[in-house]
Amino acid sequence: MAEGSRLTENSATARRSIANRLAYSLDGQRPQSMTTLALFWPMPGLAALADPLPPAQAAAGPVDPAQLEQAIAAELSAGLPDGATSRAAGGEAWYWAAALQRPDSLPAAANHPDRILAALRGQPEPTDDEDGEDPVGLTAHIAHALHARTGDLQLPAAPPDLAATLAALAAHSPANIAWRALHRLVHDQPQVTPAGHWSAAAILASGLRSLFSRLETTLLLDRLHGDETYWRAVLRYSAGGNLQAVLDEYLHHLAVADADTILDDRVLAELAQAAAGAIASRPSRYQAFNPTTPDTPIAFTARFALRYGGRRQNQEDARQPEVRRAFNSPFWPFVLATTSVGQEGIDFHWWSHALLHWNTPANPVDFVQREGRVHRYAGHAIRRNIAHRHGPAILATTDGNPWQTAYQLAGDETARYGEFAPYWTYPGPARIQRHLAPYPLSIDTTRLAKLKQDIALYRLSSANHAKRTCSNYSAAAAPPNTPPDWTSCRSTSPHRNTPPQAGMTDPRVDHRRTRSCAGSAGHRPATASAAPIRSLASVAMRRGQPPADKRGGWSIRAAPYHHLPPHRVPDRPGMRSAIRIFFSSPSGAATAAARRSRGRRRPAAPAGRSTGRTRAARRPAAERPRPGHGRRS
Repeated sequence: MAEGSRLTENSATARRSIANRLAYSLDGQRPQSMTTLALFWPMPGLAALADPLPPAQAAAGPVDPAQLEQAIAAELSAGLPDGATSRAAGGEAWYWAAALQRPDSLPAAANHPDRILAALRGQPEPTDDEDGEDPVGLTAHIAHALHARTGDLQLPAAPPDLAATLAALAAHSPANIAWRALHRLVHDQPQVTPAGHWSAAAILASGLRSLFSRLETTLLLDRLHGDETYWRAVLRYSAGGNLQAVLDEYLHHLAVADADTILDDRVLAELAQAAAGAIASRPSRYQAFNPTTPDTPIAFTARFALRYGGRRQNQEDARQPEVRRAFNSPFWPFVLATTSVGQEGIDFHWWSHALLHWNTPANPVDFVQREGRVHRYAGHAIRRNIAHRHGPAILATTDGNPWQTAYQLAGDETARYGEFAPYWTYPGPARIQRHLAPYPLSIDTTRLAKLKQDIALYRLSSANHAKRTCSNYSAAAAPPNTPPDWTSCRSTSPHRNTPPQAGMTDPRVDHRRTRSCAGSAGHRPATASAAPIRSLASVAMRRGQPPADKRGGWSIRAAPYHHLPPHRVPDRPGMRSAIRIFFSSPSGAATAAARRSRGRRRPAAPAGRSTGRTRAARRPAAERPRPGHGRRS
């Protein structure tokens, strides 16, 4: 049982009664949850009136919710009925009736019961599907709302707090918040109609309703606002959690990820449906090992932390897109545990900037690939740094989309970071957080020490040298008499004098240019020419070992090469004193030249046979092997 909540019995019936407070219940044929309908019915007129962005722009800072509600209530009071007030039981109907009876609470083109029913059920178009929301209860509530809009209602005297309640409903109801968040995207899109805008907001509000209907959310709101009715607690929680800012940021970047610059009714509905699906994602069911009875596993459900990939891939694969969309939202789950399935090619950066390596990666390629899941385009850490620096300036502008303005203001770092700012790197207090927890006395402990060295060399060879990583490695590896200039990493790019931000990958990556790291005294820096390398992802960093991979016919290994000056590093056990980057070509001529540079002669061919080089030379020019198609070295 949750302490301080209304769940007094841990049974299925008790849990169901707690989680169904936002159900569209009926008393016979009479709707009993019209205030619930008012929470999730978009009201464009009230939503625009209670938009917190214009007051924030006027004040150049955040607006207090209580002051916003007072200003809205003062403006709404002129249109409310005068006379005596009453606390009668039937007076609560004024809260939803006064809102729904406004002419601007429903566009004329959306005034159709089937269209309203489909949108409030989370569907872009009316269907015959009976799954999901109970159509009987919701249909009755919609019919009653449309009847109330005609003005044919017999109501007692209005309650004294009608203006204040309407102001809270206008500012903090999930449906009005959804309408405003979508309005940030469509204010300059003439293809979106008012009816399409309303339907998309209703679809998004249906996902928020499922969020507030969950048992975990209900118990949380009971703990925070247990002295209020549940629909009022939803308003208070939406205001306290700043749901408006959350949805503004979420929908903006969801639209950016879909790369749709022109919005119409169909695209907007699909966008709202994708967001609602991520918010309303169902929990996963897992089985844990039972140490007392191994043959009977422990079954449980999880929502806050989910698994991405597992042993039963055939069952997990169907769920992976849903889990990925949910994790890439500001809502549950908050933790994602993944196998190597989520190590490459998947974006988890939209709302995450922390990574815990459950085991220590065996090589720097896997390490960089893992961290690349949360360090990507317009990631969470980037946005936090932009908001930290430009928060007041963002709110002071008159642009309808605050995040579009945010990225325009963040262009102030392009002179320092080039085209990588502001979407790939931006200075500020937020960092990509890396957590490694090797088990004591395990192989991970020794692997971690070696991994730090390999990552430094990997970044040097791939021209992605983070200054702090190189310095840390050189300080740990260098003997006392090592010249100090060995620890300085330099780049010939236009931004070579710009130090990378601590904790974030150095953005100065351009394989078309030459990179160098200063050698010890008496030696020139080792440079690598712009050879036609198709992939630098599989650099072999273990000295004296063959390359880990050969992609596209090219590989990189640590070996002497007479065309490159030496790149000295301190002598350590198992490490060569001279490490050079050797670009290995599949062509026979390049292989023979490399072998001659190592002082080894090619063995003579047996009698009656010719070497591969001779055969290649004797063939016509059109039949000779081309680079990338011959024998690999």
